[in-house]
Amino acid sequence: MGLLTGNGFSALVNGKSRVLGGIYTRAYNDLIRDMNDFGKTPFARDRAQLLLRQVDAATKMLDAETRSFINKQVPETYFTTAKDVKTDIRKLKIDVGQLEGFATIHYQATDAMASDAMLKFGHTMTGVKRSAEEFVKFAQQKSVREIIGAGQLQGRAAVELAKEVSAKIAEDGITALIDKGGKKWQLDTYAEMLTRQVLANSGREGVFNTAQEYGFDLAIITTHGTTHEECRVWEGKIISLTGKTPGYPSLQDAIDAGLLH
Repeated sequence: MGLLTGNGFSALVNGKSRVLGGIYTRAYNDLIRDMNDFGKTPFARDRAQLLLRQVDAATKMLDAETRSFINKQVPETYFTTAKDVKTDIRKLKIDVGQLEGFATIHYQATDAMASDAMLKFGHTMTGVKRSAEEFVKFAQQKSVREIIGAGQLQGRAAVELAKEVSAKIAEDGITALIDKGGKKWQLDTYAEMLTRQVLANSGREGVFNTAQEYGFDLAIITTHGTTHEECRVWEGKIISLTGKTPGYPSLQDAIDAGLLH
């Protein structure tokens, strides 16, 4: 039985992830524009509050769009791969019943994955709000310092302040997450990466759970000429999905060694 890691599955996941990624990119560009507009004039509390309300509205919109996408695409991706496994098993003259017929446990699995995905995206929204709040604080501090130093903010000082604020936006963007390695992930790039991860995991769980349902434990890692060294060494190898079949490395062994990075 093939384990879905090949080009066809990657294309499916990448295509779907670009749909949600596009929504995040548009929202990101809108927020960057709003922040740049905010930074062009001296700090004012009412304008700062307006900007934060715009950020809050954007995150609520993204949350609704993401929930709709995840609730549709996670189960759809899961059951697409699960049906492929059933088709492979049927070729072995084993009765799998209706291809569309799945036990309740499969639906519970997709519900759990969708809920977990929304938690991850929820952390993203929190990161965006925190990033906006830090930006407002930065703009406020810069403006106050200029006013204290010069008595007022005008002319060249105002122009220089606007440049500093714009440079801050260009450098930091809107940070959705800072990972364990200290890397800052901007909203648009992180959202698309997270979407790919969520859908890829959903598809693989469809394979894993359906294979287990019919008593299959061995799977072959597909071969598709990956350039990723840690994945390439596993191509064509037989693994044990659970690790219970003696003489074969487990799927978890392969993942720990870099497969499905």
